[in-house]
Amino acid sequence: MEPQDGKGDTEGGCPVFLKDSLALGRPVLATPHCDIPDLLVHGYSGLLAEEGDEEALTAQYDFLLRCSPKQHAEFMKNACRSVHANAGSWFSATETLGVYKGLVEQENVIRTL
Repeated sequence: MEPQDGKGDTEGGCPVFLKDSLALGRPVLATPHCDIPDLLVHGYSGLLAEEGDEEALTAQYDFLLRCSPKQHAEFMKNACRSVHANAGSWFSATETLGVYKGLVEQENVIRTL
């Protein structure tokens, strides 16, 4: 978790690893920085703690560690649902890797000509 720069800057969107974690069914603990609240629904697909509030962060982390297997399974199911419901507007890691592979293959073809 990286701190804000103090200038109110919201540049940067949502970290890709959060999307990937949710897509893998992993509940996420984050702060409401930039676009994260647009992806992560507090109490549904993960938990949010205010930036700089160590007690809130600790409490949310403790909740994730101590929640029942049923609650954890719900978080996992909801995490997957939240990403897949919006998959049309995001590049997944697999899609991004495919783009890079395509570029490398094009470069290799060009070099052989």
